Amino acid sequence: MTVQPRRVIVFPHIRTASHVFYQILRSHPIFQAVEPNTFTRAFLVGTDSQSSRSKDINQRALRMSDDEVSKISYQSKLDDLERMMAKAELNGKWFLASEHPFLLMSSAEFQSHISVPGGEILPMPVIEDRMLDVTADSESPSSELKIPGHVRNPTLLPDRIFFSVTPIITIRHPARVIPSHLRALNKMFGISLTSDPSSLVLGTTFRIERLVFDAFKSFDESRAAAEGRAPRVPIVVDGERLVRHPQSQMEKVCEALGIDAALLKYSWEAKLNINGLEGFIDTFDRSTGVISDPRYEKPLDLQEEVRSWEKEWDEQTAKVMEEMVTGVMEDYEYLLQYSI
Repeated sequence: MTVQPRRVIVFPHIRTASHVFYQILRSHPIFQAVEPNTFTRAFLVGTDSQSSRSKDINQRALRMSDDEVSKISYQSKLDDLERMMAKAELNGKWFLASEHPFLLMSSAEFQSHISVPGGEILPMPVIEDRMLDVTADSESPSSELKIPGHVRNPTLLPDRIFFSVTPIITIRHPARVIPSHLRALNKMFGISLTSDPSSLVLGTTFRIERLVFDAFKSFDESRAAAEGRAPRVPIVVDGERLVRHPQSQMEKVCEALGIDAALLKYSWEAKLNINGLEGFIDTFDRSTGVISDPRYEKPLDLQEEVRSWEKEWDEQTAKVMEEMVTGVMEDYEYLLQYSI
């Protein structure tokens, strides 16, 4: 499909090479990009946090003071997002952001779809849409957006913001995602599969990304019917293909967005990460381009992966991880069929 968006948000599943994807995409001069995951701190430590993990544990991991934490909420992060949208549009740029979908969901919404061991339904964040993205000098694409009654937004974002964006969803084979997520949790929080199984849930489901995909798909199907055109399917990027063939994948993304792929940059400067998320993005932060890994040059063999997990952890952990992979394949394969 070819579209002319003013706002693009990447909705990545965790551990899908999404930081590499975002780094390349944001290099295009048409975009004014913001740092990924505006809502991370609201989710983990905000005054209305929706994380099942203790706020104290999260706060220590992020190395944040009580004063810093007291100023963070879903409301403050929505205000930030809307201001950044307005700024991009006033500068004549397309707004670009990246937000993990689970960060944008209430615990009640998340747990209505996913079973979280020991999970608690937390109070719903109270959010007011202050429409800070709509200014006298900008033409917001959301100010007059009509949302069909049967289309449901699964996130905490206001409907007019959520449905005003062009979505890009990143996925990757669960046998890559799940062990990578477990390693990152262990490095950042000291968490193992047995010590805190609820923390691994975010890496072992593609249901949340499917909810986001289906919401946008239904929304555009309704609009297409009213406008007498063919519906557009949300862009889905497979991280496995991205790391093997970054340039061809990015060319397809740019074609879908209607922008010139020749203006993308595939190298960047390494940076020192001091934001407390080293366990999740330290490899990316040390990189200066797409890292070629010979393991990804051949088709994935699940049994071969299981044997490697047995060596890295133990047989019981490997068995549980194999069951997790099998359990999420339906949602993953549903999204994969739409990948570019």
